[in-house]
Amino acid sequence: MAQRIAARDWSDTALGSPDRWSSTMRGAVAMLLDHLRPALLLVGADRTTLCNDAWHDRRVGAAGRWNARPPAGLDARLSDAWAGEPVRIVADGTVWSGTPIRDLHGRVEAVLATAIAMADTGEDGGGASQGSDRLHLEQQVREGAAELQQSRDLLQATMDSSQDMIQVFAAIRDDRGAIVDFRWLLNNHTSEHHYGEVRGESLLERRPGVVEIGIFDAFRRVTETGVPEQTERSYDREQFDGWYYQSVVKLGDGVATTTKDISAWKASQAEVQRLRDAMAQARIDENDARLAAVFEALPVGVLVTDAEGRTVRTNEEMARFLPNGLMPSRDDGAAPRWRAWAADGAVVPVTDYPGVRALRGERVMPGIEMLYTDEDGREIWTRVSAMPIRDGDGAVIGHASVITDIDTLKRNAEALRTSEERLRQFGDASQDLLSIRDAASLRWRYLTPAFEAIHGLSRDAAMAGHPLRTWLALVVPEDRRTVLAAIRRIRAGEPVTVDYRVCRTSDGAIRWLRDTGFPIRDGEDRVAMIGGIGKDITDAKAAQEALEKHEAFLTSAVEVGRLGLWDWDIRTDRVRWSDERFRQGGYRVGEVLPSYQAWVDCLHPDERAGAEAEVRAAMAEARDYVREYRVVHPDGSIHWLHGRGRFFYDDHGAAIRMIGALVDVTERREWEERQKALVNELQHRTRNLIGVVRSISDKTARTSRDLADFHLRYRDRLDALARIQSLLSRLEEQDRVTFDSLVATELAATNSAAGQVTLDGPGGIRLRSSTVQILAMAIHELATNAVEHGALAQADGRLMVRWRFEPAEGDRAPWLHVDWRESAVTMPGADMGPDGVRVPAGSGQGRELIERALPYQLHARTSFNLGPDGVHCTISFPVSASTGQGHCPG
Repeated sequence: MAQRIAARDWSDTALGSPDRWSSTMRGAVAMLLDHLRPALLLVGADRTTLCNDAWHDRRVGAAGRWNARPPAGLDARLSDAWAGEPVRIVADGTVWSGTPIRDLHGRVEAVLATAIAMADTGEDGGGASQGSDRLHLEQQVREGAAELQQSRDLLQATMDSSQDMIQVFAAIRDDRGAIVDFRWLLNNHTSEHHYGEVRGESLLERRPGVVEIGIFDAFRRVTETGVPEQTERSYDREQFDGWYYQSVVKLGDGVATTTKDISAWKASQAEVQRLRDAMAQARIDENDARLAAVFEALPVGVLVTDAEGRTVRTNEEMARFLPNGLMPSRDDGAAPRWRAWAADGAVVPVTDYPGVRALRGERVMPGIEMLYTDEDGREIWTRVSAMPIRDGDGAVIGHASVITDIDTLKRNAEALRTSEERLRQFGDASQDLLSIRDAASLRWRYLTPAFEAIHGLSRDAAMAGHPLRTWLALVVPEDRRTVLAAIRRIRAGEPVTVDYRVCRTSDGAIRWLRDTGFPIRDGEDRVAMIGGIGKDITDAKAAQEALEKHEAFLTSAVEVGRLGLWDWDIRTDRVRWSDERFRQGGYRVGEVLPSYQAWVDCLHPDERAGAEAEVRAAMAEARDYVREYRVVHPDGSIHWLHGRGRFFYDDHGAAIRMIGALVDVTERREWEERQKALVNELQHRTRNLIGVVRSISDKTARTSRDLADFHLRYRDRLDALARIQSLLSRLEEQDRVTFDSLVATELAATNSAAGQVTLDGPGGIRLRSSTVQILAMAIHELATNAVEHGALAQADGRLMVRWRFEPAEGDRAPWLHVDWRESAVTMPGADMGPDGVRVPAGSGQGRELIERALPYQLHARTSFNLGPDGVHCTISFPVSASTGQGHCPG
């Protein structure tokens, strides 16, 4: 197959002419040809395919098992390999490994696909054939694993005895800092074979040809830029004459170089040997790729160095902690980022870091905890372990370090310790009893000091005694069955809260304990422990009893005071009413659903706008709501309510709740209205009374003979006025003075002899309040005249007062007709008036009041006659319209 590849013209493919192939491509082809297993090399975007002898033999021997091109779907499944990740896939019943081949710039230019395990399938596709295939595949996988282990051993041996020239140079600079030469620092045994001992010598003096060839410039670029370079060079200076592959990397202020003699690869007459070398290199690379894949898949950081601490291999996880790819002891910039402490708290020096110790031959297992600070200043806890890598003679040729990110574990463990300590401190300080007991034996495992305060028994005594008997003896006998039942339920996996009493041993006091027990399960989900949180609720129980009494008292007070309470959750618009609040709206308890709208609906139409506006204003101004308003009951009756409420607000100032109380003030309102009417009536009567007093004074003065006569007459008339005021003051709001009581009162004041006065008329004739005063003065004048001059002044005189009621007809008000008749009276002569003119007796102020004032003020019809045997007076006037409502005069 090698001859076929060499003979074919590849210039029309992605590979191009073989003399233009890169070193990596030549190495990949050599690896392909030397591979013992069927393998394909897919190159470029058009997937130009090369195969090896094993592929060809398999294709021919399997009678068409293999196509001329790769199996269907193989290239698509190698997508991750084309993306740069080694893969293992199954295609067409074959297990394949895909290894990316990169060029010098790190780009994937080809993929080496190797058939790791294959199985032939029968035409019938039956289960027996599939089972045979599976066994065959498993055998091939085991063989592949053995080969992988052999390759690893080969790689180890290769690293232990490198045939390449490895050299380390330090830059020599002039006064301006420019690099003018390099000095040998280190040669491996291959390099010393060619040069001898050259450490400390000048590069340009020993090998002046490096300037012309460009090696000196490459060393200088790498030293200045830090960018590694790999170059193939033809060197025919000094004792050398051939092709060399040289890799240059920056090391300190200088470079480290690896130079491989590849002259044989360039010689056409040594093609077979070149291919064998390439095949060996390909196997190494394949194993290296597998190892790299394993490295990258590991969840830990892995670093492999040589004996000088130079990095040989690392993975992406390690790059988190060693961005420069160097051990902290070899990187002055990285060393301060790492810290570690010995068991005694002393800081571990860099010289005792695990990697350094491993290079000294020590095994640092399972490692030490180290704190790493990344570039962002974040501290990450790690565990670093290291072990030396030795050659066949036991000499240390390098080391391997493993860094595990234990930051989360470390911090969680620290948090757990902190939490446990806080729990212990909390338990010690808490007045609640925290406990843990074994679910099977019920023996205490943990008790806080509150146990002693509540039970009066030391924790040591409780934990040392019988697991259940000692504690149960403290429980009041009546409650023991309850607590035992609770323990059984917790053992069954159910959390339980139970209240019970204990008798404290220290003073015999009974304490109430509320114990919340809960199951604690083990890894197999069995109840292993019983946790408990006990709270001494003795004071709470007493407070509850007091609260219940207080609530009963408050409920009684609310009921007696007939307070209607409401509680409005503004966010949900849910409202609660007390029973009295329902009744204040005219509803039976529970008849309507309480709500803000239910309150609005029962408001009197004239009250709604103002009542709602006041609610909004009180809410906005954060003040109490106070208002009296009318409500309309479902039966149409109107009632007055006095409301007072208060808003509650959240942290943002939004009203969330309103609580208030209502009192029915309808009776108070009615009394206030009645009182207002009475005050108005009193003011009216007072004004009238003052007018009457003034009139009485004026008229009495005109008709009195002298001051003594004025005094007598004036006092008498004031007494009459006082009597009628006494009658008026005893009336209720809707009451009226009746005519019979008015006449009886005035005539009783005359102290007339029995049988002289006859009263005849219906009782209960209600007089208008505006008529009572002047009518009473008229009766008084008639009675005074009778006492002084008429029927009541003579022993034989008689007085008959008759009255009759004339009911209302149509628009005409009811009338009262009064007849005052005196008889058997010897009439006196004329009296001398104040102006010296003699007037008939009884023709003074009283007559003027009857004949002039009554018709004017009462619209009355009156007559007054002085007959031969006494006075005859008639008075007819309208009376109260209510006289005919519910009364039947006569």
